Amino acid sequence: EAAAALAAIPAGTDAETDNLLLVARRAADAAALRTESRGAHFRRDHPEPDPAWARRIAWVGGRPHILSPTVA
Repeated sequence: EAAAALAAIPAGTDAETDNLLLVARRAADAAALRTESRGAHFRRDHPEPDPAWARRIAWVGGRPHILSPTVA
């Protein structure tokens, strides 16, 4: 739902708005990749946390890269 709502917002208003829109779209893309619920990220189709997803996803050059979990 978030991705569809963000796709409907036109770019080109101003540089700051365009940058915020880009970040919001990438956040929605990353959330769609994470098939679990964790913290504030909740998915009705995957309501429980999955230990296999205890890692981070970084976007580099428009592509997702899964990072190793941080060690405390």
